[in-house]
Amino acid sequence: MEETTLEEFIDFQDLPVFGDDVSAYPATVILSKQLDADKFKYAQFKDLGFDNLTKKVSELAKEVPLSALGTGEWKFISETEKDIRNKVQDKGEPLSDVIGEPLVGIKTGLNEVYIVDKDDIRDIVNEEHEKDLFRPFLKGEEVKRYSRPENEKFLLFPYEKKDGELEPIDLNDYSGVAGYLRENKESLAERYDIKNSSLEWYELRACDYYDKFEEEKIIYPDISKVANFTMDDGTFLDMTGFILDSNSNFHLSQLNSSLLEWYLSIECAKARGGYLRFKTQYMNELPLLSDQTDPQIKDKVEHMLNLKESLNSINLNIQDYLGNYSDGKTLGDLYTPAEGLSDYVLSDTSADRDSLRIGGVEFEERNTQLILMASARYKPEDSENIDEDELDRWGYFETESVPVMKFDVDEKLKPLIEEFVSLAVEEADGFANFRESATKTNSVVDRLEELTLPKLEDVESGLEKFIDNREEAEELESEIQETDKLIDAIVFNLYDLNEEEVETVLDSLDTQEDENASILEKFREV
Repeated sequence: MEETTLEEFIDFQDLPVFGDDVSAYPATVILSKQLDADKFKYAQFKDLGFDNLTKKVSELAKEVPLSALGTGEWKFISETEKDIRNKVQDKGEPLSDVIGEPLVGIKTGLNEVYIVDKDDIRDIVNEEHEKDLFRPFLKGEEVKRYSRPENEKFLLFPYEKKDGELEPIDLNDYSGVAGYLRENKESLAERYDIKNSSLEWYELRACDYYDKFEEEKIIYPDISKVANFTMDDGTFLDMTGFILDSNSNFHLSQLNSSLLEWYLSIECAKARGGYLRFKTQYMNELPLLSDQTDPQIKDKVEHMLNLKESLNSINLNIQDYLGNYSDGKTLGDLYTPAEGLSDYVLSDTSADRDSLRIGGVEFEERNTQLILMASARYKPEDSENIDEDELDRWGYFETESVPVMKFDVDEKLKPLIEEFVSLAVEEADGFANFRESATKTNSVVDRLEELTLPKLEDVESGLEKFIDNREEAEELESEIQETDKLIDAIVFNLYDLNEEEVETVLDSLDTQEDENASILEKFREV
């Protein structure tokens, strides 16, 4: 190594270069005897969908200064990215100074006793006041960007406040909860953190900041592909979630921004699948702007929280709208086959293809016709010469979606076909007479033909309500996306980035071109 210089570093991350059964982080390193070089090429692959490695490397490669490879963790960033990182660091202050260190969620030592659902609470308590001992509870993975938590689980919190201090409850005052805890006393008392301490046998693990969970705060998961920070009031988290002692919309806007997500993607260790690990050591140093009087961004964040709350309150489960109904027509009664259908795998049977089944469905409207598009999944023969990277972890290959059925039907029937067929394919296993797997005598198309719709008059009013709610949800989704982009643009401006630097950050995050263009347009306006 002393007589060579790094020329290229081709990073395949955790892609299955050696097959799905091999867990590895492969990379190709090319060295050169040119000792006076000060840069090398770095190419990071997101997938294995390429025919020519050299050409793909040329498309992906960026120049990285050799100075980036110190004795610590290597950071593959270009000179431009390095300058942006330094600018962000200079503009902000460490999060630990602005807000304080992140606080990890609680460890009960026996979740199967302390974590319950709503029905369990009804069974446990004897008196109304006992319900006050249960707190909303989340796992880190349940925390979603700008979404106020909706809780299905609850934590039994065996404490009450006396003179402003938390003290373990007197079991004599809570007969139902006391009985439940005593049923599990042997397991509770054997917890390591309890039997080697002065705590009561039914207490949770010692924690100095239980009160922080009761307050308004920012919460986030420990591992996530993107920034998933939100505001919360009163929810407890498990060990896979963190809280920040801030109720500032201004802080929340930065934490969810593309800029700081990009910064963390450089600084954070990544887990398998490209997930970011939001460890305290990285979060502590995250450059954050101190809270400011900035009504524009604070109002936008509040609007975003309200939009997400409105969206999450809309029920988009079509089954809840259909009620009781009689069977109507089958798809076989209503469709005409698409041109060339017999040439597609969907017309084969399991005698032709091993483990043949439907992949998925989608719909298009062309002129006045509704078109059902579908894909098929099967296990290919060796003779088909399908690359391993085109197979899923179970060895299935999925075809492209192709037109299968055409429907010339009444406008009222179109949404029923579109929504109900999608539901039936998702449910499968005989729901609405539909099964996903072909047989030796029935093709995937045959299976679709047998799919039975509800009688339109039985579900018409419910279907109209569903469509209205779906349209409302789509409008909210659109407004959420636009508001998120505007917040992004404002944050870029607050950190004094110029347009070229904004473009570099967005390109590094691999966001879609139209999304980049929209954020840049809003950035110019702010």
